[in-house]
Amino acid sequence: MAQIEARPWTDPIVEEVRAAREAIAARYDYDVEKLAAAFEERSKAAGRGTATPAIAAKDSSGESTSRPTTGTL
Repeated sequence: MAQIEARPWTDPIVEEVRAAREAIAARYDYDVEKLAAAFEERSKAAGRGTATPAIAAKDSSGESTSRPTTGTL
């Protein structure tokens, strides 16, 4: 009986995405802060804003007035 050679299968799309990710990371010296700053600058240049986390409003007692983001409602 013939033996079937086990070869790792690679997905060309996954390989393309990984190569693009590596090129982008290398462009910014693998520094996430440099990468984030570049993306923010690019978004602003395109006329788009950047998303930032909302700051929870507090009442006079210092308790948060925002709804919980987890758990049951």
